Amino acid sequence: MTAHAMIRGGSIYTNTARFDDQQRFLTEDEIRSAAPSVFATTAHESRSARFTPIATIDVIRMLDQEGFGVVGAVQSVSRLPDRKDFAKHMLRLRKKDDVQRRVGDTVFETLLKNANDGSAAYDLLAGLFRIRCLNSMVAMDTQMSTQRVRHSGDVAPKVIEGVFSVLKDADRALNAPDKWGQLQLAAPEQMFLAEAAHAIRFPVDEAGAATKCSPYWRRWH
Repeated sequence: MTAHAMIRGGSIYTNTARFDDQQRFLTEDEIRSAAPSVFATTAHESRSARFTPIATIDVIRMLDQEGFGVVGAVQSVSRLPDRKDFAKHMLRLRKKDDVQRRVGDTVFETLLKNANDGSAAYDLLAGLFRIRCLNSMVAMDTQMSTQRVRHSGDVAPKVIEGVFSVLKDADRALNAPDKWGQLQLAAPEQMFLAEAAHAIRFPVDEAGAATKCSPYWRRWH
């Protein structure tokens, strides 16, 4: 489910999920207005007794306690009016106390997708997302962790376990750049790192020949 496939009436990134210092977090009333199915606590009447609803709003409130806020909310347009309050929806969350954690136009987000009408499983994933165009289409650069829960059986423990698993993995991955940034490299090591990165990013030159590296790089490769 892409961002554009879910959007109704414009981009969710226009006013809230910004990639600048104007970012802000949605209130529950704003979430309800954009994606009412987030607040569904029961399943659509078409579901069997084996279908276990997952209340997205309960997960959002749990994540709020962990310092995450919603910056974007959308839901799919259902052809059947009675499914509106149970339809597939997508939420984007960012850390409230770490809004500046980004590299250029890439930011860390947690993405939550769910539906209580049988059209989607519950998905929670964390990754690095980059804005791709002026219409604010966003694509994932790096996926750090993901959890999927089917709407069957005893789902509550799985959802809770999944939330903290994603948060733990994401926190570990996000702390790595801070640790790396404290490393001091000598001049030869800096050149080695630069040439290694260049060789990976540009394995061949404009003429199609393999990228050449210094003897220092070849000695350590």
